[in-house]
Amino acid sequence: MVDRQKLPAHLQNGQLQIIEAKLHAPRLSPDLVRREHLLARLDEGRTRKLTLLSAPAGSGKTSLVCQWLTARRADPQFPPLAWIALDAEDNDPQRFWRYVITACQNVLPVDAPDAMQPVFALLQAATQTPFESSALDEVLIALLNALMHVSEGILVLEDYHVIIAPQIHRTMAFLLDHLPETLHLLIITRNEPPLSLARLRASGNLCEVHMADLRFSIAEIQGFLQQKIRVPLTERIIKQMNIRLDGWAAGLRLLSLALQDQTSQQDVERLLTSFAGNNRPLQVYFVSEVLALQSESCQRFLLQTSILSRLTASLCDSVTERDDGEHMLKMLESMGLFVESLDESGRWYRYHTLFAEAMREEASRRLGAATLQTASHRASLWFERQDMLPQAIEAALTGGDVARIVALIEQFTTTLRFLELHEYHTLIRWLEYVPLSRLKQVPSLCLNYAVARVFVSMADRLDALTLARVEELLQAAETGFRGTANAAALGQLLALRAWIAWGQDAIEQAAMYAQQALLFLSEDAFPWYSIAENIIGIRRALLEGQYHLAYSIFQKTRAACEVSGNRAFIRTITVLMGWVCFEQGQLHLAGEYCRQVLASTSEQKYSSDRGHALLGTAQIAYERNDLAMVEQYVQEAYALGQVLADEECQIRSQLLQARGLHARGEASSAMQLVTSLLARIQPQTLPMLYRDVLLVQIGLYLALGDLVSAQRQVASLHTSQQKEPLSCVQREQDALLIARLHLARGGVQDALTELTRLLEAALKAERQYSILRIQVLLALAEFANKQLVEARQRILQVIALAHLEGHQRLFLDEGATMEMLLRGIVSQVQDKLLSTYLHTLLQAFAQSSVSSQPIEALSPQEMRVLRLLATGSSSPQIARELIVSVNTVRTQIQSIYRKLQVNNRVAACETARALNLL
Repeated sequence: MVDRQKLPAHLQNGQLQIIEAKLHAPRLSPDLVRREHLLARLDEGRTRKLTLLSAPAGSGKTSLVCQWLTARRADPQFPPLAWIALDAEDNDPQRFWRYVITACQNVLPVDAPDAMQPVFALLQAATQTPFESSALDEVLIALLNALMHVSEGILVLEDYHVIIAPQIHRTMAFLLDHLPETLHLLIITRNEPPLSLARLRASGNLCEVHMADLRFSIAEIQGFLQQKIRVPLTERIIKQMNIRLDGWAAGLRLLSLALQDQTSQQDVERLLTSFAGNNRPLQVYFVSEVLALQSESCQRFLLQTSILSRLTASLCDSVTERDDGEHMLKMLESMGLFVESLDESGRWYRYHTLFAEAMREEASRRLGAATLQTASHRASLWFERQDMLPQAIEAALTGGDVARIVALIEQFTTTLRFLELHEYHTLIRWLEYVPLSRLKQVPSLCLNYAVARVFVSMADRLDALTLARVEELLQAAETGFRGTANAAALGQLLALRAWIAWGQDAIEQAAMYAQQALLFLSEDAFPWYSIAENIIGIRRALLEGQYHLAYSIFQKTRAACEVSGNRAFIRTITVLMGWVCFEQGQLHLAGEYCRQVLASTSEQKYSSDRGHALLGTAQIAYERNDLAMVEQYVQEAYALGQVLADEECQIRSQLLQARGLHARGEASSAMQLVTSLLARIQPQTLPMLYRDVLLVQIGLYLALGDLVSAQRQVASLHTSQQKEPLSCVQREQDALLIARLHLARGGVQDALTELTRLLEAALKAERQYSILRIQVLLALAEFANKQLVEARQRILQVIALAHLEGHQRLFLDEGATMEMLLRGIVSQVQDKLLSTYLHTLLQAFAQSSVSSQPIEALSPQEMRVLRLLATGSSSPQIARELIVSVNTVRTQIQSIYRKLQVNNRVAACETARALNLL
């Protein structure tokens, strides 16, 4: 019996909706042969992690385990038991794990009554929107932590072969890998489950019992049958039985029933001649040797109730329209007629699987489909009266009553159980029985079906088929909601559309739907209101650069999530808050948000949010010039991306790695890596990511002085496959790139004009990091324009702001010219903190110079060009002086830039002087 006092408060008053009979081992039949060697095998299995009983139906697996439990429970040291009898309906991960968690209540010690409460809370949150595929892993981690309280226990999963859901197998493998030593898992199944059995065998952590072990010996057959029949059995007859049965437990019981009325050895031998074990259809035996021997009343009872997976007296009375259900069940149990009691009180029973299958087939033949549909309808009505709506729906499905199925599902989706414990896999299975034309008549079911489809896909990018199906459902739902002026439902639908569009990178469309959703949703409509606001916040940050407004929205959304306990959504928003803070140049706060996400996923390693936090932390480390930490975090992020099959996470990790390589002076390695990334990405599939990699490559070309390649890639940038309009951030990136190209080509005035315009826009929007980056380039442009006073004054302003957050690469990535500019202001810095910060930057420049790759030697002709460059000569002037074409001079200048690892004349001359080339 489940102790409801241990359950969370909202699940104590009947709302748990579990079938308690599923949590009890069947009551042991008194006439079983005691199989000591197998009981000893199960005893030995307790020293291993897993005991696996894998054998065909009717081989005596469950009977053996029940015999073992009954025999050992007399020992006060024997551990408590958690038992779950699985059904095909348990292929919903939510339902499966709710039963496991509930059953495990029974193995908790009395001094840990509340250990499972956080597990139930997480299970409830696991299907809250927005969905995350790793949310269930978090539930399992909490379950494993709760099970650490168990001093010793046994968890039995009966009929595990009915489980076919890959997600359940995956999460079961996770549970098995991390199972506490104090909890033993025992699985009863008809076939080997897709778990890590080979590894368990190799490590000695698996105890196995198969059909060969379960076959009855001659002595066991004789011992069992002598209890049942009056005729003495000779050794020859026993051997003949053994040949016929091949040790099959169900066949032995079936044979014993057939032999009960035999009075002579001749009768026994005659029966054995016709009994050919598995060579004859089993149904024939059940019908001819069991069913046919019962009274007409008993036969009709067996056939009518065969449609039920579990039986109780009043349910049987409703199905049969009789009042002798209790009497019939007790009589069948006493006769040993393939019926098992499921609880100590004798309220719930079940038929043996093989017997039930045979009875259902015979019922279909003898009673007809119409009679069985009527019986299913009566069962459905009984379950509905008991407020067991899922079971009522299952019975209606068996009866094929579409109208009733729709009505019950519509009723169920408004219950507290569904609203708190969304069983989306089950909902999809139910609704697949309903014709689409009928489904479209119920807008609420169309919406719930669409939500379930999105949830089960467990992916941001829905495949084309799922997307089309979801869109068809949403169109039908929207038509219905607008027709009935159902504002709340319409708001939820529009928020779902926004979320789907966002997952397809359709940012403008997502924002449009989100704005519409907010017109219909109240602020307490969690999570849909928060989803819509969140998307608008992302748009304001990404497309409009309104980081302050976006941050306020994220704060509000996070507060709502904390109230609801939606931890997955909290992590997602925390990642976004960290990103916004980074774009504002607030490295300390951005780092704190990343740390929060990493801490919350420390035990749940396989989370996409963890990948984002690792990359965010690596970006912060890069900006602070902690290149060793950059390498550490990008490697972890890349490994996580591989596990999650997240290509974007992998590529962004390598992109940061390339920037780190360049910062160390390994420019050729960095370029090689970035070029390989561009070849790997499909621009039409990941246009924004392709663009980001292209930007880094152009930056590398500029840093190496290869203006021709940089200009060529800029043209590629503007013809990329991105369908959405450029965001504010992207437009600014492009403009800064153009300004850098102007500077590299000597177009200082054009650069100053462009940068001044950018600075005005950044100041107006209060984009602090953008202001710093633009000011840095403005200072370099002024320096190149011989405006030394203005350049130094500007860089002093930048340092005064940048030192507060520890920015370094902001300056270091600008190369030798920036180093010169900083050295020129050393005497002007009086503040002690600023002076220390400035010397840290200059020391980093010096270390970078030492660690850089050796400068490639300049040719004699390049040396001549370099000397003329140092005098301030233009390209045409140098061409006339050296009697070559202007294009030749430009090519030689590009070669000089590449070899000196600079990107403009001023930097080339300063580097040449530092190397004593001038």
